Amino acid sequence: MKLSDVSLRTVFAKNRTEELGMDVWLHFVVPLFFDRLDLGTARKPRLFVGGRGCGKTMLLRYLSHQSAFSLDRKLIPASAINHIGLYWRVDTQFVVIMNERGLPADTWHSAFNHLLALFLGLEILGSLKNIGRSKFPSTKPLALENINFDRLSVFDPSFTGGLDELSRTLESKIWEFESWVANVRKSQEPRFLPGARFLSAVIAHIKSVVPCLSGAQYFVYVDEFENLLTYQQQILNTYVKHSESPLIFNLAMKRHAFETFHTVGIESIQGIADFRTHDLDTYLLENNFPLFAAEVLFLNLAMAKVEGVPIDVQALRDSDRIQERRVDSYQRKVLGQIREIFPGLTQAELAMQVFANEALSRKLLDRVENAIKLRQVELPTAKLFRPTQAQATIIIPALLHRKKLAPEEIAEELALLEAGIVGQAVDDRGSAAEGFARENSECVHLFSYSPETLNVSLDSVRFSAESVDGALAKMAKTRILVEATTLGFVEILLCCRALKQLGVPGISLAYIEPASYFRPHQSLIVHRRDFELSDEVDNFSAVPGNAVLMRSDRTKVILFLGFEGQRMNRFLEQTAISPSACSITFGVPAFRPGWEMHAFANNFIALRGSEMAGKIQFCGAQNPLSAYAAVKRIYDSCAPNERLVIVPVGTKPHGIGAALFASEHPETGVSYDNPKRKDKRSESVGAWHLFDVVF
Repeated sequence: MKLSDVSLRTVFAKNRTEELGMDVWLHFVVPLFFDRLDLGTARKPRLFVGGRGCGKTMLLRYLSHQSAFSLDRKLIPASAINHIGLYWRVDTQFVVIMNERGLPADTWHSAFNHLLALFLGLEILGSLKNIGRSKFPSTKPLALENINFDRLSVFDPSFTGGLDELSRTLESKIWEFESWVANVRKSQEPRFLPGARFLSAVIAHIKSVVPCLSGAQYFVYVDEFENLLTYQQQILNTYVKHSESPLIFNLAMKRHAFETFHTVGIESIQGIADFRTHDLDTYLLENNFPLFAAEVLFLNLAMAKVEGVPIDVQALRDSDRIQERRVDSYQRKVLGQIREIFPGLTQAELAMQVFANEALSRKLLDRVENAIKLRQVELPTAKLFRPTQAQATIIIPALLHRKKLAPEEIAEELALLEAGIVGQAVDDRGSAAEGFARENSECVHLFSYSPETLNVSLDSVRFSAESVDGALAKMAKTRILVEATTLGFVEILLCCRALKQLGVPGISLAYIEPASYFRPHQSLIVHRRDFELSDEVDNFSAVPGNAVLMRSDRTKVILFLGFEGQRMNRFLEQTAISPSACSITFGVPAFRPGWEMHAFANNFIALRGSEMAGKIQFCGAQNPLSAYAAVKRIYDSCAPNERLVIVPVGTKPHGIGAALFASEHPETGVSYDNPKRKDKRSESVGAWHLFDVVF
């Protein structure tokens, strides 16, 4: 298979269904569980559930008439009219304002039914056009063009004429409705259509005048149901409960997002009796997901004109050929080919495996010792065999066999790879982290920052925080380990910035998660979310090298938040920055399941009712790269006259990501309150992380 940069960029340029349009026939891989959906004969509504990225929207658009009668579909069976899909993803930012505003509830109920009738009515007419243009065997475009819809004028006098005329009228009615919703007190109320009854009338009329569609069945697929208001969900629940041929309503939502089972009447909808549930996440995991992912990749490679794709892409689009893809020989071939495309173990992983395997480690040691003997030098083996520097050690035998390289010179270069920077340990994990640094570094340096004097200390030698690069210059040629568990945020930032300025190609940052944090009042329910992580907290102040003047009208702020909710309150009070200028980032997923709720609860009062509530984003609590990306998104959104200020009072990995960004962008401001960490602030040792950074 021949891959090029251009073809790969083409393959991965569009990775969201919304970027592909409504017709996804060419892009869709029929999943191996497709026959479990029983769509061919189903007359009972379906509920599709699954998390983000599981393929709900892609599946629904594949089932829609735009894909089923796609111009790219070469052969369309006569049975295709048994399932004409009508996809509707409601504009949630619009429908959420269809509530209250001085109007009675029944008016909004009628208005939502009207909106449903207009949009899905257009979809029904659009399906006629797509069927007429497609290779469906039983229709002629001329027959569709001659359809007259004057009979529908009983719903609205303007509903007359042919297919195109009625389509334009419905479009105009949507514009008229949008204008009314935007100005409900100033505009005349439109004549509301009766929701699904109007749709049924349109379908009945089409079936009566187009003989080849007399057996047509229409399936409505409502996407992102969970984003609708409660009364809107109840209206759709009613249609689900009373669905019958030829119009069946189906819903799609995230798992556990079914907030109400009520209908507009006294009834409720019930699983099995009223609908069947399809859990797409579960289906994917149960049906060889690695194979499915490989097939998706190969389909995209084929569409990018990559030669030598090892599968028949037409089989991927054909639900009748699923059985061919369940054969063991086919699956072995596809997965074997995908393993050839993607690289195997990295150099670091290979090196770690060597030292994890006693036999391989012993063989490497023998080769180092033999090479030293062949060079006839008096040099301790330990100088050239260092398990803590696995990547470098595995190539030592090859280097020793180069006559132009002196063994002593190799040993000196190897020693330069080891230097550690640590802070003061205050708990068990800090002690463990410091021990790790001492075991894996030739020499360890104690580093600290004083916010009162704006000075730093390196091994008890004090100097200005603006001169850190000079103090660390002696490490410029070493491989440096920055131990982030014991270092504070400002110390990490100063080290990263100085080492980058010195031209150090990269560093490693170590961090150990806590197994738990100190909570003094666990016996009292009211204090269950209280944490004492700091003894003293200063006012927020700028960090040397990343100081900007915060102007309320020209400043954007990104706050990383943790358990200590009072820190955000103090920042807002001390800086007078408007909440509307602030974006909030929480650590989700958290270090431990449920910990994110501590952060939400402890910051709830400050967020409630403020303009920040709509500017909340999430990134993994242990993921510096995600935090870096979060800062970059806000940075990129700044106007030329705006400055970004980072307030990193969340997790340490978030602080690492923020520090790396600030070290690369000195024009970015950093505001920090320099808390004095409490002794024994955490208990026991959690997960270990080692982050390799290339500047």
